[in-house]
This record gives sequence, structure tokens and C-alpha cells, in this order.
Amino acid sequence: MRGAALPMVVLSLGLVAALSVGGAFVTRQFESNTRLADEAARLEPAAEGALALAASQLDTAAFAIPVGRSVALPEADAGTTGHPVTFAWITRLSDSVFALTSEASLQRKTLLRKRLRLYVTADSAGFRPLAQGAWTRLP
Repeated sequence: MRGAALPMVVLSLGLVAALSVGGAFVTRQFESNTRLADEAARLEPAAEGALALAASQLDTAAFAIPVGRSVALPEADAGTTGHPVTFAWITRLSDSVFALTSEASLQRKTLLRKRLRLYVTADSAGFRPLAQGAWTRLP
């Protein structure tokens, strides 16, 4: 047992060092994830705004789109440095059902993107959201 003290001290110092490095790593990851979540939270209102703008611009010209095709709508917001870039497009799914999709993205080291979709139906009264499941969050 006389020669065991030095290896035990070295082992305990190694464990303390490993715990310190692990704690620092976890702290940095937590801070990074929090910052990322804060930046991503800005995308939801931007995507909703682009979708609302696209829905307000719907008119009978949408009936000229062939079934199964998508058409880009005028750019909602070109974005400025640090602000989300938004755009939207419309897809005709059937004779009377359309899908409006908007995307908001933020340029940074990691590209952040948020997409929303609204399903609308067209009849003689105009365009209306589908009764159930009209809003969808896309990956």
C-alpha cells in the first residue's frame, strides 16, 4: 500500500480535470442552444406574415395554375442583415384545393429555416381555409 498514494492522486486529478472540461463543454453547448432557440423564435412571426400576405393576394388567377404545379408568389421580404428572408409559393392540389407555403430563413453560421403551410379551398364565395387541419408546420 505504500506505493499506491501517487497513482491515486494522479487518478483523482485526472477525474477532476475531466469533470471540469465536461462542465465547460456542457455550459457552452447550453449557451449555444439557447442563442439558436432565440434566433429561431424570430422566424415563426416572419413565416406567418409571409403566409398571411400570400393569402391576402390570392385571386382568380390561381385557377390558371395546372393541378400539381407550384408558382412562386412575389417575394414578401428580401431581408436585411440579421433579419429573416421570407418567400411563399402556391401549389394547386386539386380543382378547388390549394396549398400556400411560406418559408422564413435566417443566414448565419447554421442556416435556420421555418416553413408553414395553409390549405385553402376555392368556391363561388372566394378562398377559405379548410375546416380541419388548415395550418401545418413543415420541417
